[in-house]
Amino acid sequence: MVGQVASIAIPKDVHRKCSETYGGKNRSWVDMEDGSSLRRKELDAKNLREAVERNWTANRECLENEGYDSKLLDEKLEKIHELNEAKGLYQ
Repeated sequence: MVGQVASIAIPKDVHRKCSETYGGKNRSWVDMEDGSSLRRKELDAKNLREAVERNWTANRECLENEGYDSKLLDEKLEKIHELNEAKGLYQ
Protein backbone atom coordinates (compact mmCIF):
# COMPACT_ATOMS: atom_id res chain seq x y z
CA MET A 1 0.00 0.00 0.00
CA VAL A 2 3.04 2.25 -0.09
CA GLY A 3 2.10 5.34 -2.03
CA GLN A 4 -1.60 4.50 -1.78
CA VAL A 5 -2.33 5.76 1.75
CA ALA A 6 -1.13 8.69 3.79
CA SER A 7 1.68 7.87 6.17
CA ILE A 8 4.10 9.67 8.42
CA ALA A 9 7.68 8.87 9.39
CA ILE A 10 8.28 8.35 13.08
CA PRO A 11 11.54 7.59 14.88
CA LYS A 12 12.54 3.94 14.55
CA ASP A 13 12.75 3.44 18.32
CA VAL A 14 9.20 4.78 18.76
CA HIS A 15 7.95 2.54 15.95
CA ARG A 16 9.69 -0.49 17.44
CA LYS A 17 8.46 0.14 20.97
CA CYS A 18 4.91 1.37 20.44
CA SER A 19 3.57 0.62 16.97
CA GLU A 20 0.92 -2.05 16.51
CA THR A 21 2.47 -2.95 13.15
CA TYR A 22 6.22 -3.14 13.80
CA GLY A 23 8.07 -6.42 13.44
CA GLY A 24 5.17 -8.56 12.36
CA LYS A 25 2.79 -7.34 15.07
CA ASN A 26 0.22 -6.85 12.30
CA ARG A 27 0.08 -10.65 12.04
CA SER A 28 -0.89 -11.04 15.70
CA TRP A 29 -4.37 -12.29 16.57
CA VAL A 30 -7.06 -9.92 17.85
CA ASP A 31 -10.06 -11.30 19.72
CA MET A 32 -13.34 -9.89 18.43
CA GLU A 33 -16.47 -9.17 20.48
CA ASP A 34 -18.31 -12.07 18.83
CA GLY A 35 -15.69 -14.55 20.05
CA SER A 36 -13.92 -14.88 16.70
CA SER A 37 -10.33 -13.85 16.03
CA LEU A 38 -8.73 -11.91 13.20
CA ARG A 39 -5.16 -11.05 12.40
CA ARG A 40 -4.46 -7.38 13.12
CA LYS A 41 -3.91 -6.66 9.40
CA GLU A 42 -7.32 -8.19 8.57
CA LEU A 43 -9.00 -6.07 11.25
CA ASP A 44 -7.19 -2.97 9.97
CA ALA A 45 -8.27 -3.71 6.39
CA LYS A 46 -11.93 -3.68 7.46
CA ASN A 47 -11.76 -0.01 8.51
CA LEU A 48 -8.68 2.03 7.64
CA ARG A 49 -9.82 5.07 9.65
CA GLU A 50 -10.10 2.99 12.82
CA ALA A 51 -6.74 1.36 12.07
CA VAL A 52 -5.09 4.77 11.74
CA GLU A 53 -6.68 5.92 15.00
CA ARG A 54 -5.61 2.78 16.89
CA ASN A 55 -2.03 2.85 15.71
CA TRP A 56 -1.72 6.62 16.17
CA THR A 57 -2.98 6.25 19.75
CA ALA A 58 -0.46 3.45 20.33
CA ASN A 59 2.40 5.66 19.08
CA ARG A 60 1.26 8.97 20.52
CA GLU A 61 2.46 8.57 24.11
CA CYS A 62 5.90 7.50 22.91
CA LEU A 63 6.07 10.46 20.52
CA GLU A 64 5.11 12.84 23.32
CA ASN A 65 7.77 11.25 25.54
CA GLU A 66 10.27 11.99 22.76
CA GLY A 67 9.29 15.66 22.98
CA TYR A 68 6.78 15.94 20.15
CA ASP A 69 4.13 18.59 20.74
CA SER A 70 0.60 17.32 21.36
CA LYS A 71 -0.93 19.98 19.11
CA LEU A 72 1.46 19.05 16.28
CA LEU A 73 0.51 15.38 16.68
CA ASP A 74 -3.18 16.32 16.47
CA GLU A 75 -2.50 18.30 13.28
CA LYS A 76 -0.59 15.41 11.70
CA LEU A 77 -3.36 12.92 12.47
CA GLU A 78 -5.91 15.32 10.99
CA LYS A 79 -3.77 15.63 7.83
CA ILE A 80 -3.47 11.84 7.51
CA HIS A 81 -7.26 11.54 7.68
CA GLU A 82 -7.69 14.39 5.20
CA LEU A 83 -5.37 12.75 2.66
CA ASN A 84 -6.94 9.31 3.05
CA GLU A 85 -10.43 10.79 2.70
CA ALA A 86 -9.36 12.62 -0.47
CA LYS A 87 -8.21 9.29 -1.93
CA GLY A 88 -11.57 7.73 -1.08
CA LEU A 89 -10.06 5.23 1.35
CA TYR A 90 -12.54 5.75 4.16
CA GLN A 91 -16.07 4.38 3.95
